[in-house]
Amino acid sequence: KWAPGFRARRFRQGIDVDAVLLTGNPAIKLCELSKQVSYGILLIDGTNTEWRIKNWVMEAERLGCTVRILKRRPAFVVPLP
Repeated sequence: KWAPGFRARRFRQGIDVDAVLLTGNPAIKLCELSKQVSYGILLIDGTNTEWRIKNWVMEAERLGCTVRILKRRPAFVVPLP
């Protein structure tokens, strides 16, 4: 989950995660997030506004990121090894 104080944190090495969940309508640009976190898929839940979702989707397309909008398709299945 997005932590309100995350923006102020800087890491020596980036963080590598499977997925990032954007919830609570955070004011974040994906290019800034991508500088700190490497992720396989970006999940956007229903607590975010439509205009912010639209902006993230456009930015994700430019960055080549995979996005899943849970507001429109709430079921998300993660295959386990």
